[in-house]
Amino acid sequence: STALDSVLRRVHDRALRITAAAQALRWMAILLAALLAVVGADAWLALPPAALVALDLLLLGLAAIPAAVVFLVRRRHPYQPEPIALLIHEQLALPPGRLINAVDFSLVAPPNASAALVEAAIRRGEDLAATIDPVRVVDATVLRRPARWAGSGALACLALALLVPSVFRAVGPRLFHPLSDLPP
Repeated sequence: STALDSVLRRVHDRALRITAAAQALRWMAILLAALLAVVGADAWLALPPAALVALDLLLLGLAAIPAAVVFLVRRRHPYQPEPIALLIHEQLALPPGRLINAVDFSLVAPPNASAALVEAAIRRGEDLAATIDPVRVVDATVLRRPARWAGSGALACLALALLVPSVFRAVGPRLFHPLSDLPP
């Protein structure tokens, strides 16, 4: 049914978006910490060009991970109505079986079941689906901690760039052109 399927798909999409965003934010925080470590290591140790190339590759790999995480989360969690109906049922403490029965009957009705019973169960599920808000089902508060970590990393980078701009001016070109043999 369209209303029921629409709600299930919206809940599924929201859950995937929140999961992917949380993972991407965690990896962005790691990337920012690694960037600060690389800048500090080069400023302190005057790394040779081979080490700069290796660290550039590491940073590029870390920068690609958030996009890969979003792709993998989408790929590993295909749309399946039954687990989503169960999630909705658990999160909203719905009356026993109303939504789950509607999903089950809308997918495959048992051959010996009464057509009127199947129709009534699907109709009750449709009516219930019309009242469900995906925002209430999937809580976005799980994004708070990863967002704080990523935001803290960004603020640390900005603060250090403002406090010691000469370090960033010296190390930045060395990281962008590691084989140019610029002075440390």
